[in-house]
Amino acid sequence: MKVINIDEALNLEKAVFVDLRSPKEFENATIPGAVNIPVFNNEEREIIGKIYKKIDRGSAYEKGLEILSSKLLQIYKSIKEIQKNNKVIIFCWRGGMRSRSIAEVLDLMNLDNIYVLKGGYKAYRKYVIESLQNINLWFDFVVVHGMTGVGKTELLSILEKKGAEIIDLEKMANNRGSIFGSYGMGRPASQKMFESYLLQKLNQISKNVVFIESESARIGNIIVPKFLINKMEQGRHILLKAPLAIRVNRLKKIYSNDLNDDEVLRIKKSLSKITNKLGKQNYQNLIKYLETRNIDRFIEELLIKYYDPFYKHSELKVEKYDMVLDSSNLQTAAEQIIKKFINNDREVS
Repeated sequence: MKVINIDEALNLEKAVFVDLRSPKEFENATIPGAVNIPVFNNEEREIIGKIYKKIDRGSAYEKGLEILSSKLLQIYKSIKEIQKNNKVIIFCWRGGMRSRSIAEVLDLMNLDNIYVLKGGYKAYRKYVIESLQNINLWFDFVVVHGMTGVGKTELLSILEKKGAEIIDLEKMANNRGSIFGSYGMGRPASQKMFESYLLQKLNQISKNVVFIESESARIGNIIVPKFLINKMEQGRHILLKAPLAIRVNRLKKIYSNDLNDDEVLRIKKSLSKITNKLGKQNYQNLIKYLETRNIDRFIEELLIKYYDPFYKHSELKVEKYDMVLDSSNLQTAAEQIIKKFINNDREVS
């Protein structure tokens, strides 16, 4: 067993991070790719915390030891299974009791390739903050713009499959950035987790041209770093356009054409947040289309009455687009983009 710092840990080959913190801590933010093997569950951690605050540290440690004793064998087996083919880096909040306790057990059991992260997750978080403050964005951005439904996110995916470098901010945030937020995507990422994904991706970039979707300074509750927004503004710009019918069909596939009652209620709740911007009559019409499951009309009216005016204003902020193209066929659009922004760049160089 060896104690290593965050720089050593991130550069360790064939290594798996094991987060010993509670499921709640893990869900809020962790090191990307980490496996959660909690020493204490959420309730147990809360109990120990209360003892620590109301009684003393010694009593809290005793309670922790009492709870941990019944779990040691299973934790050992779980880590041993990971250790068969990998080096294992264990960590807790700041390299305290949880990490030390498990490290001592693994050491006694003579497990090889076990490392303890010095400073725990707290050290990793400090590393993320400092790295983002000093990051060198040496590449060029090509920013993809367009109204809702033109296929910006799908286009990024196609470009990536064709070998282009992309950054998908909405995927990192697990939020589409619209009034429907993370609908159909599960739990949105925390700011800490978003920043971890972002740093990881920025450090992995190896190409001169990177494609990214145009975003505002916020994606749901996530704040996009100012340095990234500035870099996007300095990049080259693509404007996608597509007929209304195609945009409606694309959105219908994303948000489901077969809504159950719970989903309808969730959409209604989202719509209620923009009632003032929609106007009372438009809002009532949308609710009617939603309740009667007239999804095509619902999406069409929402685009025309809400999204399109908003994005039209956003489009005008770009003085000049380097490319404007029809995205009705996204495969064709991707090929045209690669030819202009990647193949041409190679010819020039």
